[in-house]
Amino acid sequence: GCRFIHISTDYVFQGTSSEPYTEEDETSPINVYGASKLAGEKGILEVLGDKATIVRTSSLHGKYGANFVHTMLELFSAREKVSVVSDQIMSPTWAGWLAGVLLDLCRIEEGGIFHACSEGALSWFEFAKAIADFADDDFDVEIEPVPASTFPRPAPRPAYSVMSCEKLSKVLGRKPLSWDDGLKRHLRDIGRIKGA
Repeated sequence: GCRFIHISTDYVFQGTSSEPYTEEDETSPINVYGASKLAGEKGILEVLGDKATIVRTSSLHGKYGANFVHTMLELFSAREKVSVVSDQIMSPTWAGWLAGVLLDLCRIEEGGIFHACSEGALSWFEFAKAIADFADDDFDVEIEPVPASTFPRPAPRPAYSVMSCEKLSKVLGRKPLSWDDGLKRHLRDIGRIKGA
């Protein structure tokens, strides 16, 4: 009677929508990472059906490991100017909140695909500005918005990868944590929140 949970990604979507993606929306990954995660989803559901839970999440950040928040804090301290992508929209998600969601999903009968990401959507540039605003340092840094094409990557990234968590909210009986509350909790976890 154990529940199999597979962590997947917003990168299973093409990124051309202007509305949050639902679990029923067509998948069409534009890079190998998204394609491999989607193949994993399909294989697991074929074998386990509703005994498996697929959790698609987005732009994780948290106390442990390398992530965007930690990178920005380091760059803000080291540079006078930091360029950040402004034309990719996502929902930055605090790993501490996601961990609680995964535990809750283990306790329910319903399986299938769920979207689990923070409430709200913004660009990486806007997220970087919020990090500077909420952190405990008065950074003397210019944060410059730039298009994604400024940083050529071997794998393209979706321009819009916001996901709807309405299904998750109905099943768990509560809304997702907002992206800004998640950021503040992360900064508090690492002792970097303003006013602490």
